[in-house]
Amino acid sequence: MKETGRSLNVLIVDDNVDSANIIKSLLEAIAPVSIQVAHEPMQALDVAVSHRPDLCLLDIGLPGMDGYDLAARLRKTLPTTVFVALSGRHRDESRELATGVSFRYFLQKPARLDALKILLAEVAAAR
Repeated sequence: MKETGRSLNVLIVDDNVDSANIIKSLLEAIAPVSIQVAHEPMQALDVAVSHRPDLCLLDIGLPGMDGYDLAARLRKTLPTTVFVALSGRHRDESRELATGVSFRYFLQKPARLDALKILLAEVAAAR
């Protein structure tokens, strides 16, 4: 990964604590990152304002507000942030909807290490 002089700010939003922690650990093993984790949408909105993430990984199946609606709300205050949809469901329509609603990438859960490496490299290079 290209060295950018500062770590990437990442926000992981997943109501499954174990899933969020696994993704966090994988990202930390790949590159210098500053990671915040939120387990529910309203918490994510608050964290995003102060953390100003370069990258947001959002679970689609969140309680109360799904990942699509959360991405649309976050996009208003984070226009340059890269959004990644995370889903445990492998459906073409989920992928298609995700790419049409503010998400640049769609990752199947559990996220694979090689996919996360490519993602971080692309985001870092674009910064």
